[in-house]
Parts: sequence; structure tokens; C-alpha cells
Amino acid sequence: MGTRKASAYWLSVCKDLIKELSVFSPIIVSGLAYGIDSCAHKEALKNNLQTIGVLAHGLERIYPQSNESLAKQMTRIGTLLRFKTRLG
Repeated sequence: MGTRKASAYWLSVCKDLIKELSVFSPIIVSGLAYGIDSCAHKEALKNNLQTIGVLAHGLERIYPQSNESLAKQMTRIGTLLRFKTRLG
């Protein structure tokens, strides 16, 4: 298992945690990956919280592609950022 292949239990924990934290208006920041990342962003939107997806690739395509709709929803209340590093 793990955060990208989270079990139903951990997805439930994520949902409950975001709901409980919503009274503090946190900004949810994650990588828009499978599993817990997607769950956290979806729950942030459901609870009207700002959410930021930090992407390791360009903004011209969303990976995983299954999160394309989620990414579009996020731009309405949150944002997407491209994380770029220089190697060498």
C-alpha cells in the first residue's frame, strides 16, 4: 500500500481529517498524485478550502490524466504550481 495506493481506511482518515481541520481554514497543499493526494484535494474543494497542487511536470498536461477534471476544479478555488529544479 502507501499514499498512492491508499486503503479505504486511510482514504476515510484523510476525509475525516480535512473535514475536522476545515474550521481552521487551512490551505491544503499536495502533489495531485493518486491516492491520498487526490483525496486531500477533493475534500478541500468539498469543504470550500483553498488547495494547491504542486506539479513536477509542466502545466500543459495533468498527470495522472485521471486528475484532469480535479485540476480544473482546483483552479476555481485554488491553484496549480509547477515545481522546477535545476540539476547539475
